[in-house]
Amino acid sequence: MFRRILVGVDGSEVSLAAAAAAGRLATEGGGDVTICHVVAPAPVFVDAAALTLVEYDRRAAEESGRILQQARARQPAELHVEEKVLHGQPASSLVEEARLGGYDLLVVGSHGRSGIRRFLLGSVASQVVAHAPIPVLVHRDSQGVSEPS
Repeated sequence: MFRRILVGVDGSEVSLAAAAAAGRLATEGGGDVTICHVVAPAPVFVDAAALTLVEYDRRAAEESGRILQQARARQPAELHVEEKVLHGQPASSLVEEARLGGYDLLVVGSHGRSGIRRFLLGSVASQVVAHAPIPVLVHRDSQGVSEPS
């Protein structure tokens, strides 16, 4: 079935739950999981309080490590798990990794936003579904309730 599963995590509870679901699928199918966190480009604005690029990169690396560790902790012990940190826009980076990495399934979490919030905030899950070259499993917020628009 799905032997190579890519899962995108951003540190939110729903993305960590998606990582756990990906781990269960991989274990059942005898596959493996690659957990992927995408670091967005540094902000382009500059002011006296802005982080230097070096400091931004340092903090982003620390945050990525923390997020990947949390997602790995939700994987079955016997599962082969790889970790990747990508740099760029989350949706396009995940789609590109799916395109080049030989994966069978891409798993992402969704907060279930709708209406104006979805329009204003965007939806990584929606963009991934629209552009991914492989099947996508969208793991919904465990509450199952969309935010009001």
